[in-house]
Amino acid sequence: MKKIIGRECKHVFHLPKIREYREDTHIVKEVIHYDDNSKDRNLRVIYNYERPYYITKTGCRNHEDKKESEDVEKLQKYLSTQSDLHNKIAKNLGWKYRNAKSLRDIRDNPYIYGIDVNSKTFIKKQYMDNWKNTTSLSNVCTFDIEFDTIKNEIIIITISMNDKIYTAVNK
Repeated sequence: MKKIIGRECKHVFHLPKIREYREDTHIVKEVIHYDDNSKDRNLRVIYNYERPYYITKTGCRNHEDKKESEDVEKLQKYLSTQSDLHNKIAKNLGWKYRNAKSLRDIRDNPYIYGIDVNSKTFIKKQYMDNWKNTTSLSNVCTFDIEFDTIKNEIIIITISMNDKIYTAVNK
């Protein structure tokens, strides 16, 4: 039986939470690597992934302008789903931000760090950290349509991937 030696993240897609309908969801297109050098493609669904963000501790809030970075000792780490991020940050910051509707409403606060990196990036980084030597070539597909705007019709369509090319010609 083949043994899994690693997983490689090729792409992550985020579906935001829709109240009473869908949880915060990430769909990961991954490649599973086996000990016999074979590979399988897989879709993994991750529900309610919590990504980190940081807020300056209350006693260290002595600056008015946003900083590029801050000492880790001066920061408090929090976790949130991408969909709930603005609500959780607003709650952490207090009453002044209680009406925040999106990250745009709070992103200029000088005490918030890590909100410019989205959850998809954190997931991809986790894959890279957990399975360091799992890389494979990506498949790239090209698609081209040529359209005659005078006759309002498609002239030619070509799709190519790896060693195959398909072309359809109208006439």
